[in-house]
Amino acid sequence: MVNGRAHLELRALSPRQYHLFVERLREALAFLEGAQWVDANPSLGRAIVALDETICDLARVVKIVDRVERILEAVLREKSAHTRPLE
Repeated sequence: MVNGRAHLELRALSPRQYHLFVERLREALAFLEGAQWVDANPSLGRAIVALDETICDLARVVKIVDRVERILEAVLREKSAHTRPLE
């Protein structure tokens, strides 16, 4: 944490996946008191979350980021399985 911003390393995602990830992360953090905004830098593989450290626990934010990554990964894997050609 530096100046109220957490820079969190993310799993490798395509630019389109990053866009979807940020949307989902914003939705997940919308109700977390102290979370102010979130963005992602695909070229660095980082999410930046601005938060008020006095009321928002970084460990909780990290858990939310991990959960969103896992859910998105599962959804993308499911979509991929349904779009494979039958052999």
